[in-house]
Amino acid sequence: MERLESSFVIEEFIRGIGLTKTLKDSHGSESFIVDDMLVVIQDNPEEKCIECFSFIGEIPASSEKLLETLLEANFLFRQTGGATIGLSKATRVATLFYRIPTTDLTTSRFFEQMEHFINVSYHWKLRIEEMSGEIPSETSLSYDNTLRV
Repeated sequence: MERLESSFVIEEFIRGIGLTKTLKDSHGSESFIVDDMLVVIQDNPEEKCIECFSFIGEIPASSEKLLETLLEANFLFRQTGGATIGLSKATRVATLFYRIPTTDLTTSRFFEQMEHFINVSYHWKLRIEEMSGEIPSETSLSYDNTLRV
């Protein structure tokens, strides 16, 4: 798939979920907010994929249990829907990273993949907030496969 086609699919997704404004940087990354969560999409033609990042929370300094939970979730992508959880040592910000191959990519497949990615990201955002004591533990942490914008 050519860069132009990937850009088209990204633009269609952004329009399709009703966003009228995104932040676009000089590298072509599109950034937007969904449920108070920053999501970044960028085309990577060298790797023949579209890369997706979400910022899912800040990890408190004394959070061994939360770090263990994130590591366990990351193990063989068991609880991340195929995405990878990352953590910046300097800022203690947790991210979720996902690649969508652009080979034979269709708009509908991209919509499905992005919906899944955003739902998994939101699930982990809530889980981090809960384990950090930012939200009550009785809050449901399951994602329901509906896209929230």
